[in-house]
Amino acid sequence: MTTATIAPPWTPTDREFHRFSVDDYHRMGDVGIFPHKTRVHLLEGLIVWKWPPWGHTTMLGDQYRFSVDQYHRLADAGILTKKDRVVLLEGLLVRKMTIHPPHAKALERCYKRLLFLLASIGWTVRGQQPITLAACEPEPDVSVARGSDDDYGARHPRPADLGLVIEVADSSLRVDRVDSARQFAEAGIPVYWI
Repeated sequence: MTTATIAPPWTPTDREFHRFSVDDYHRMGDVGIFPHKTRVHLLEGLIVWKWPPWGHTTMLGDQYRFSVDQYHRLADAGILTKKDRVVLLEGLLVRKMTIHPPHAKALERCYKRLLFLLASIGWTVRGQQPITLAACEPEPDVSVARGSDDDYGARHPRPADLGLVIEVADSSLRVDRVDSARQFAEAGIPVYWI
């Protein structure tokens, strides 16, 4: 099912969006990424509505928002690959942030300590791996999910599977405090640490 939403409270800056090539755009049509009669086109590498149903007039407001299913189909079709380094946030394909040494060190310490504490009691600790929410598929720095790694061989953890989500924040503190917190709370994830 595909849904287009009106611009959410969080909107990344223009430079943070993933840009598609003309070939990518045509391949999307060939593999049926867009539902029949979806009126979109490619503008400066972004997929935008030809006539936005809600009357926005800016390119960012007109940007098409992908569903989680469409995001997976883009990867399955080879349109998105590992080298693209993107994540789906509120329907938008956003470039992943660069991880600097202090961030990496804090992330590694957190991951190792949680792994030591939780692995033997039925939880799996995941580092920078996707979790599937209703309208996005973020990759939090650390997540703790019920069961073992084997339970997530065919799908990513969903909110009901998660006990804890952690973001290590430095330059992303505002986004993590406001937007990520809202997304995780709306999904019903019980504990979120920054």
